[in-house]
This record gives sequence, C-alpha cells and structure tokens, in this order.
Amino acid sequence: MRPPRRAPVCLVTLALLFLGAAPPPPCPEPPDLPGRLLHVVPEKSSIRFDADAVLHTFAGEGGEVEGWIALSARDPEEVLACVAVPASSLRTGISMRDHLMRQNHLEVEQFPYLRFTVRGARILERPGAGVLRAEVLGELTVHGVPRERSLPVEVTLEEPALTAVGSFPVRLSDHRIGAPAFLFVRMRDQVMVSVRLVAAPEEGRP
Repeated sequence: MRPPRRAPVCLVTLALLFLGAAPPPPCPEPPDLPGRLLHVVPEKSSIRFDADAVLHTFAGEGGEVEGWIALSARDPEEVLACVAVPASSLRTGISMRDHLMRQNHLEVEQFPYLRFTVRGARILERPGAGVLRAEVLGELTVHGVPRERSLPVEVTLEEPALTAVGSFPVRLSDHRIGAPAFLFVRMRDQVMVSVRLVAAPEEGRP
C-alpha cells in the first residue's frame, strides 16, 4: 500500500524559515490625533546608565535613540509617546564586558530594543515659562519584560522643539535579568538610567 501523498510545502514558508521573520519595528506608527506630532532627534538625544559593583562603579550609554511624541491640542496631560534604543548599542567602554552584557544578560538577538511607551502624564508644577515638571505614565520594556512605570521628567518647550530630561532607577530582576558579573565582580541589582530627549516636527529635524 502506497503512503498518502503529502501536499507540497509552500515556497513562501520555506523562504520565511530560511531567512527568519523580520523583526518588529521598535515603535508602532504614531496615532493620527489632533495636536502636534514630534519625532525624536537621535543626534541630540541620549541615554546613560550608572551601575554599582563591588569596590567600583561604572557608566554606560546607548546609541541611536528613536521614537515619537504625540501632544494633544486639548490637554497637555493627554500625551502618547514611544521611545526606543537598540539594546546592542549599549556600551560601557570595555569590549569584553559589553559583549557579555549583550549576549548573556540582555540577549539582544532575541530582545533587540529597550522601549518606553507613554499613555499619559500628570503635571506636577510649572517652575517657569515653557518649563514643566511631570510624571509620565506608561510601560517600560527591557529584556522583553514590560513593567508599568511612572517616571519623572522635566520638559522644556522651545518652539518648535521639546526637550525632556529625567532619571529613574531600574531593577534588573524586575526584567528577569540576572545581575551581570565581570571578572568575578558582580553588579548590584539596581542601575540608574538618565535620559535626554529632543523632539521636533518632521520638517524641523536636521
């Protein structure tokens, strides 16, 4: 008795298996809302982290920051945003430590981006013209693990651009990252992250 004939395998399926699925974009498309849409200016934006280890501290920084900020025309607390940085761009100045951090802890091939999505804000004070201090409410995703966060920022509006700066702690264990060790020196579980974002309308970007 002849075995049943199998259906031919779709060439598209084979191609996807061979090439691998395309990675998702770091941020979704910005919403079409009444108001202003600003885009992060990578060359004017930065992300830095400071970490403690036994007997010493060290700092690192990220590469090209990207994303957008959508401001409501009705209410300054109605803000949506997405900011992302490639996990593979994080560097501390020691190549072996950077390699171990990316491959063994951040697992950058599986989780290529660090991302913060904002779904609202709460204005705390307005210390001067064009300046406000606020908490932005959203979701911080590191190592593929999202966590609800409320992060402090100071925002300066200098038409047509916006600058936002803030610092906040991140616990590695909250994102299922084991405390990295380099030459048997283990980092503490918490790192301090500092962000500076400059965003401008598409036509106003350099």
